[in-house]
Amino acid sequence: MEIILARPGDLLPHEEPQPPRVLEVASSIMRTGYLFRPIIVEHKSHMIIDGHHRVEALKRLGAKRIPVVEARYGVEVPSLKPVLRALPTTSTSIHGVEGALDLIESLMPGSTPAILIVGGRALQVRVSLEEAYRKTVPSAPGSRIMLRLPPLQPASIIRAAMRGELYPPKTTNHETPLKKTHHPVRIAELL
Repeated sequence: MEIILARPGDLLPHEEPQPPRVLEVASSIMRTGYLFRPIIVEHKSHMIIDGHHRVEALKRLGAKRIPVVEARYGVEVPSLKPVLRALPTTSTSIHGVEGALDLIESLMPGSTPAILIVGGRALQVRVSLEEAYRKTVPSAPGSRIMLRLPPLQPASIIRAAMRGELYPPKTTNHETPLKKTHHPVRIAELL
């Protein structure tokens, strides 16, 4: 595994970062003076597989170079995991639930099997996968209405990144042993 230094502008995000998390990461980097893990990128496009918040934090800190490790889908990144997404509801009132159900109806009919979970009960539905990922949010404790979605396909993730069409935060869950790579780099070397 080779770690290379890439220019921040050469890295393609595919998910929107969460601003509070970016600030947390930037603060940690400044406090320790180190970036401990390289960013994992797809080997051809340099789409970010793992490390969106670290990249944004480094950009805010003025980094001119970012340590990356290149990975290939099906090799170093063997799979993507299914994802549990929540339907945004404004409240637990009947109006909030009706809004969530309207959202479900807007995702159907589709061709991708998914599981709708409401109050602990599960129902198999077919949805438009791209729309389901874009219109739902990461699940959290207390989420009332959720969808268990199959993972997006690598080609569609790369295509969306190249078009600048970012998915919501935490849309993908890449499975790779590279996430455990520990390679400390002093922040001063990146500025």
